[in-house]
Amino acid sequence: MMFSSNTVFNIIPTQFVAGYLEEGSDQCAGAVVSSGQEDGVALVGDAFMSSWYTIFDYGNMRVGFAQAV
Repeated sequence: MMFSSNTVFNIIPTQFVAGYLEEGSDQCAGAVVSSGQEDGVALVGDAFMSSWYTIFDYGNMRVGFAQAV
């Protein structure tokens, strides 16, 4: 994954799977969801934040990341 800083944030491939659509199904739902537009917007949520510490700095309107160990 890459944000506007051009920094690459690696995520373990199994974190991209949110679960099966229904019990016994061979279809699954993705954990990272695109807006479907060419705006580069995606909902990353738990799939991203389980591998990276996320710091929300509301005072300065920014978000910081550090690799979880």
